Amino acid sequence: MFIAQEDFLKKTIIAIDTCICRSLIYDAESTWHSDFCEMKKEGVCICIPDVCTVELLNQLKQKKIPSDEWQKMTSRLSGFISDVFPVLPGNKQLYSLAKIIESDCPDASDFDYRSELINLTNFWTTLSKIESKECLQHNHDDTSQCIKLQFEKIELILQKEHEKYISHACRMRERIRADWESYLEQLPEEQRKQMKKDPQYHDRKFNAWVVKFEKKRFINDDKKQIDKIFQSSPVASVRMDLFIKYLVDIALGVARYTNALNPESNDRRNDGIDFLALRPMLLPSRFCTKDGIRNKLNCLKSFQASWVVTPSEAVDMWKAGELACKWPDN
Repeated sequence: MFIAQEDFLKKTIIAIDTCICRSLIYDAESTWHSDFCEMKKEGVCICIPDVCTVELLNQLKQKKIPSDEWQKMTSRLSGFISDVFPVLPGNKQLYSLAKIIESDCPDASDFDYRSELINLTNFWTTLSKIESKECLQHNHDDTSQCIKLQFEKIELILQKEHEKYISHACRMRERIRADWESYLEQLPEEQRKQMKKDPQYHDRKFNAWVVKFEKKRFINDDKKQIDKIFQSSPVASVRMDLFIKYLVDIALGVARYTNALNPESNDRRNDGIDFLALRPMLLPSRFCTKDGIRNKLNCLKSFQASWVVTPSEAVDMWKAGELACKWPDN
């Protein structure tokens, strides 16, 4: 199904994450399925972020999703997944789809909207038909080969995203701690000595400083930097408000001196996937999840936090005519 780029961006869009897809395996966890099918009939575009398809393929590869459950999941997804962009592009292609362009090269873009639409539609069609890695071996069309390559490189793809997350979090930790050391130099010597003697006192002071000074400054600095790099309407920092605040929140957690988040731990492996899955909100779109990330995002004081919904909340909003996302007036 073809639709012009401008018309697609006017649609009400919902990006669903991996846990929503997996819940379709169990009827009791997806009582909203028929409503989502009706939403599609009324023009709502329900799509899967590309990074979530990689994560689902990884679960199929590791047999965390058995073949019969994969077939049930994709069959039920096909009832409501968008015919336009069943899978949303990632990285630069997503920015180009949203008409966000780089300031340094506003005329340079290798984004071909029609080709991207066709490729991702074909990708979903093939994805929904596979039963296991083996079923791709005898199918040699371009899309099947693409998925086959993803199977072979899945661990590498996910590891690279995790390493980007680690690198970003560690760079921000160093910036925050360098700022803290500079701040300490301005304090009376007696207070600095007390901090050295009493780690708990030091940590209380650090945490209070972060809340009072550093968090807001970091968010503002990141927004200014993003608006220098990209051009769009509304500006990119507004489109990425929740995304920026989430990344800063992670960085501040990593920078703590006690009970710090460890971005390299196995417990944090999905963090890189989580924040990439949020990116479609810049289109704009709702982000539909049942995961614990929703509670974290609701604490970030972003206008986009209300765009993060459970399936039942999305259905209620649709019935009330309140599902579409709207940018703030100023």
